Amino acid sequence: MKRLPLSLRWNSLFVKLLSSFLLLVVLLLSFNLFSFAFFKTNIHEDIVSYNMLGMAKSVESYEKHFSLIEINLLQLGLSRPIAALDKSADNYDYNVASQAIEKIRTLTGNPLLFINNIFLYAANRPFFLEKNGTGKTSELFVKQYVSTTYDTAFWAKELPGNASTFRFYPAAHFYSDIPINGVSDKGNLFPIAVQSGSYTILSFLDAGSLFDRFHVSSDGHFVILDSAGKLLFRNDDTADVDLSAVTFSAGEGHVRIGDNYLFYRKGVDTGFTYINIVPFSHLASQISRLNTVLAAVLGSALLIGFLLSVALSIKFNRPIRKMISGF
Repeated sequence: MKRLPLSLRWNSLFVKLLSSFLLLVVLLLSFNLFSFAFFKTNIHEDIVSYNMLGMAKSVESYEKHFSLIEINLLQLGLSRPIAALDKSADNYDYNVASQAIEKIRTLTGNPLLFINNIFLYAANRPFFLEKNGTGKTSELFVKQYVSTTYDTAFWAKELPGNASTFRFYPAAHFYSDIPINGVSDKGNLFPIAVQSGSYTILSFLDAGSLFDRFHVSSDGHFVILDSAGKLLFRNDDTADVDLSAVTFSAGEGHVRIGDNYLFYRKGVDTGFTYINIVPFSHLASQISRLNTVLAAVLGSALLIGFLLSVALSIKFNRPIRKMISGF
């Protein structure tokens, strides 16, 4: 009977070589398996840390921008053209009015401020000023900037006699309805009111552009609450979470509510609470994908290690046998 080229007896040289290589493979895989188990136990904390870092970056950007807007609008209210208009009679001094319009255009023309428009408005004046010129006061909230949330009745009640210097209102959808141009969408805007003498500087900040620029997250639903817990902004209505039942006592943190994780952080300057709502299924899918990748790496390493062990054992078996038989 013809003998096999490799002897598979337990005490054969080939089996001993193969066993030695496999032992090295097992030791290396044991270390990898331990690392995999350790990483798996910490992966949830890593994902939470990632979301908290993203939230911190978003809040920092929002807070700086809101402070910048407040400073610019207050400076506009203290500027010479605005002060001069406040002291003028019922009719505008057109030279001063043109200077005020230029001040407005300087701010609205800066793309980094995301200001849609600024109005110099007084209910007892027949005209208002804005970046494109002037318009009738009676048409401002009826044709120019129309909203079901902020109609003429709202502003008539809100603006007169309000002693607050700077007021920030919840974002709402605005559109213009001018017969010549038709209906034009203005987008989702934050109204901001700054009182300057008898005038109100009414600014509209683009909430959608701010979200696109400042929100740092691959997924999630973003919400901003004011210092009293009132909703200021929500990027969509898909997250069915009752935020009134959640207490955001600490400056930052995370909590699971139902099928969602809430990552939140409070702004130091504004007192606003910024919340990123991430579905638990999204976190679970991230963990599952990482587990799959790690399992595939371990399986591939085991298969490659075994094949290399067999190949090396075959390669070294014959030369070593010849060396031994030569003695």
